[in-house]
Amino acid sequence: MEESYGAEKIPSSHSPREYWEDSKWANDHFADIVKDYANLWVAIVDQKIVAVGKVISVVRKRAQEQTGRKHFPVIFAEKGIHVYAFLLNDDSVPFLIGFEDVLTNAKLFLDYKFKTGYLEWE
Repeated sequence: MEESYGAEKIPSSHSPREYWEDSKWANDHFADIVKDYANLWVAIVDQKIVAVGKVISVVRKRAQEQTGRKHFPVIFAEKGIHVYAFLLNDDSVPFLIGFEDVLTNAKLFLDYKFKTGYLEWE
């Protein structure tokens, strides 16, 4: 059984023991992982880094192809501050609590080529 969290499926407690051992290893070695793979997705199998990249789905696919394993942790080696959001199709839930007025009166611009983004108020 898997639980869904965003685009990533997180194995439940019924997952193989190896998944949880690899998760613990990643947690124990997180500082070294961030030092070598800052702001990248990292797949861990058998307490080794088997795939790294900017897109989680690509990292997951590479790791599955290399190892044949279905359940393994993929972590984001976050360095610095990042803001995450899940967009909804309606207003049933606030986008960011306390920021509704700001976001209603602003435009978000992203420039992937130069890896920049900013808000512009109307």
